[in-house]
Order: sequence, then C-alpha cells, then structure tokens
Amino acid sequence: MPEWLKLVREQFPELGEAIYSFADRHRDRVLRRHERNASINGLSNFIDVMVATSKVLFVYLRRGVLTQPQSSPG
Repeated sequence: MPEWLKLVREQFPELGEAIYSFADRHRDRVLRRHERNASINGLSNFIDVMVATSKVLFVYLRRGVLTQPQSSPG
C-alpha cells in the first residue's frame, strides 16, 4: 500500500463512511430520479453516474479503504 494512502487512513478515519455516503446520495438523488422520470434523453447521464459511482467504490475497495460486506453462511 502506498505511503500516502496509509496517511489518508490515519488522518481521515471516516473516509470509508464518507465514500459510502457519497454513493448512497447519488443512488438516492440522481439514479432514483432518473428511474422515476425515465426518458431516452437521460439514459446517458444515468449510465455516467452509475459507472462513476461504481468506479469510486471499486477503487477504494481495492485500496483497502472500504471493506466488502461479509455474507453470512447459509
């Protein structure tokens, strides 16, 4: 893990929570709005927001800032 990322985790312990909050906000405000007011003209914006949010989650998951929820044995 790069040194700067270790410092970020120490200096901003709530970074993971902030990232999840960002993703939730975009899901609730932007994506759900597009879902309610669906039109072909808004499809590219919907896809852009969905991809950007997914990328943010993926990058910080790979960097170890976020943790993947563990599934319970079934």
